Amino acid sequence: MAMLVLLWGAPAHAACPAGQQALLTARLYFGQSVDGRKLSAAAWRDFVARTVTPRFADGFTEYDAAGQWRDPRTHRIAREATKVIEIAAADTRDFRDRIDRVRNDYAARFHQQSVGLLMLPACGTF
Repeated sequence: MAMLVLLWGAPAHAACPAGQQALLTARLYFGQSVDGRKLSAAAWRDFVARTVTPRFADGFTEYDAAGQWRDPRTHRIAREATKVIEIAAADTRDFRDRIDRVRNDYAARFHQQSVGLLMLPACGTF
């Protein structure tokens, strides 16, 4: 007979190596297609300066990617330029709230259905 054991509050990963701490990495995917056109570099820089930087002044990483997804309304496959931002910090309610605000601000400002998000446990140091 198999036994299922649930440990509430258990860490998502093993103890971190000496000199590193447990972190949560948020990876956000920002589609760059807005109203059928690619978001301008100036509009992206403004979004990062006004929305991301004030909330994550301690640092983040940004890079370009190519995204593909199925539109849930039309069921068509779409491809678009994508910006990815990764942010690693202690897993706190405040960290998660700031991530949500960035996602919501981008979706509202640029008329997006969603902003993709992956939350990954990690060990690290900066």
